[in-house]
Amino acid sequence: MNIRVNTIRSSLWSALQDWGGQLINVLVLAVLARFLSAHDFGLLAMALVFVSFVQIFVKQGLGQALIQRPTVTPEHLDTAFWTNLVTGLLLSLLAYLSAGAVSTAFDSPELKPVLQCLSLLLLLRGSVTVQDALLQRAYRYKRIAQINLLGSLAGGLVGVALAISDYGVWSLVAQQLLTTVIQVLGLWLGSEWRPKPGFSSERFRELFSFGVNIIGINITETVNRQADNLLIGAVLGPTALGYYSLAYKFYQALTQLLTGVTSRVAFTSFSRLQNELGRMRRAFYSMTSVTSVLSFPVFLGLMAVAPSALPMLVGPAWQESISVLMVLCLVGMLESVYYYNANVMMAMGKPSWRLKLNILAAVVNFIGFVIAVRWGILAVAAAYVIRAYLLSPIPLYLVKRLIGISFAQYLKNLAPVLLAALLMVGYLALISGPLAMVNMSSPIGLSVSIASAAVVYVAVLYVLSSQLVTEVLGIAKVLAVRDAH
Repeated sequence: MNIRVNTIRSSLWSALQDWGGQLINVLVLAVLARFLSAHDFGLLAMALVFVSFVQIFVKQGLGQALIQRPTVTPEHLDTAFWTNLVTGLLLSLLAYLSAGAVSTAFDSPELKPVLQCLSLLLLLRGSVTVQDALLQRAYRYKRIAQINLLGSLAGGLVGVALAISDYGVWSLVAQQLLTTVIQVLGLWLGSEWRPKPGFSSERFRELFSFGVNIIGINITETVNRQADNLLIGAVLGPTALGYYSLAYKFYQALTQLLTGVTSRVAFTSFSRLQNELGRMRRAFYSMTSVTSVLSFPVFLGLMAVAPSALPMLVGPAWQESISVLMVLCLVGMLESVYYYNANVMMAMGKPSWRLKLNILAAVVNFIGFVIAVRWGILAVAAAYVIRAYLLSPIPLYLVKRLIGISFAQYLKNLAPVLLAALLMVGYLALISGPLAMVNMSSPIGLSVSIASAAVVYVAVLYVLSSQLVTEVLGIAKVLAVRDAH
């Protein structure tokens, strides 16, 4: 099977993982929000700020290095495994012992036991880096999807059961731990590879020469993702962070739903095409266009229906989260198509370029958050959006240097999708406002509005770009073919 078919079919299983997993996460989040307080969500978010940062140094980018290398030897695999496992053990102990100091810094004694329990995540995730990388190298996304879906379902069910039983923040902790345990067991059972004793300093240097840039990239990405949580938790407290965290979780679930499907597969596929720039350009245009067909109407549509949909989903107690979610949707459209820029840089062996971009974004983000946090969580979300759009031309310029894309062609591909999505939002505003055809505050009215808006969007897009609609349908046909593998 050629790379295109492998990519599309792998995307199907990646889609099932992400869509199924995110559907589970959204449903679980909706239930948990009705039984837990913003304070509970804020405590978990504060703990994950620390765990997420320490986790960067567990994997050390060795998994991505294994995927990117044209060939790997048993020595590469054994060296990566033992390095990650030992590092995970040491950092897990460090996180456990540091829990008291972290809780003191946040002025939140309740944080200490939560962080101590979550420190186990570092060891668990460090034990399966090689297994996960090997499955991705082999395009075995079906197995990865099955493993992750099972973990999400098991963790979600336990979290909900504990929340209903009034266990508070511990229901969220149990959800995180059980999800990871199931996924780790699944990766071990789903991979035929087993580590052997041995460590090669030469092989480590080969992997780490690529992985060191990944560490830097992950540090800056974590700052970008967690600096807002850190500052809100430290300045405004866990309750404000809980409201912000809920909105961000919905935004993150949608982003993962719409981009995670092809983002992981894109890196593997781009890596295989790194010596065929013409094919890589075509793949880049195709992936960004197809992603925009889904993401633009979803994020713009969510902005229109969020005031009705979010209270309906999680209850009226989360009103402060609505405006934050609406603002974050503005950056969701941009990020959904910008994920491929980083994949191109990585596949072309330029992780240092991505690192420099991330450093710039992290610095600007942090400055913006420091300035904005005094005005509340909505201002922090707005600062994130402004930074994203201000810096958006730079990664496109770098992709142009690497594979020779045309800015005009890139914008031409996205313009009809954006126009169709904007007209769809206009239709939603019309039927819920001046025409008052539906009442979006009722589940039936909201469902009718969304369904009719989807029809309007598809019809307009077909008029504006029938070729793009045909391409999406062509991909669907490939997905419909039974994958014998």
